[in-house]
Amino acid sequence: MRKRNISLEITGGFFGLLVALGLSALRIGNSSPPQRAEEALGNAVIFLILATPYIIALLSTRLPAGSRWVFLLPATLVSAASLVTALSGVTLLFLPATVMLGLAAWRSMDLKSFTGLQRAAFALAALLIFALAVASFASLFLNEDPRGWTYVTYEDGTTEWQSTAPIQSQNTTVKVIGISVTVTPGAATQGGHATSDVITNGEALRGAGLLAVAWIGFAILWRQASKFPTPYDGQAGNPSLIHREGLRDGQ
Repeated sequence: MRKRNISLEITGGFFGLLVALGLSALRIGNSSPPQRAEEALGNAVIFLILATPYIIALLSTRLPAGSRWVFLLPATLVSAASLVTALSGVTLLFLPATVMLGLAAWRSMDLKSFTGLQRAAFALAALLIFALAVASFASLFLNEDPRGWTYVTYEDGTTEWQSTAPIQSQNTTVKVIGISVTVTPGAATQGGHATSDVITNGEALRGAGLLAVAWIGFAILWRQASKFPTPYDGQAGNPSLIHREGLRDGQ
């Protein structure tokens, strides 16, 4: 009995999901409470965008082996794009998962089962899905929406965050480079927080919409890729594929 090796898809998928979860938690943890509240939807969309290629990698294990590359190719491209989503370089943590997804895509390629036109169509679909995923992430940060908050303590010991007005810089670009504070009489400020941009609900919905279209593309690819026979369907297949998958007969 032949068995397929899906270790790269499983390991890369779960590793990438853990990194996406960790980076999303780090982003939330570095925000002030009012910013977390305002960006709740946006943070959820960011996590879904970062997690998408690794969810796809795990789902690909349900496809026939020789056509998994159809699913894994766009997942690898999206994962590679995630490496440069943070200027700090922290998203380079996705590199091991990206490499594993790329190797899994290469290993599962049974190109002899596809015509040239089919290969070109699937490659084009992968590029379109990649573009949609990148556009989904970029749309979250197209407009600058500066915010500022001050932490206020009242005489009776109660505290609250108060919104403050960001000021304009000399180059007419609106950025939070300082805060204008209006404090209620009898209250004292104890620090604050400012950011040059928040993800508004409108931006989050726009990004979620583009991501949803990318997932529709994945669904179409799934339907098409599942139609192609592979060695695991009991039919003759690409010998090189069998060798790369590390298949063994149980006889």
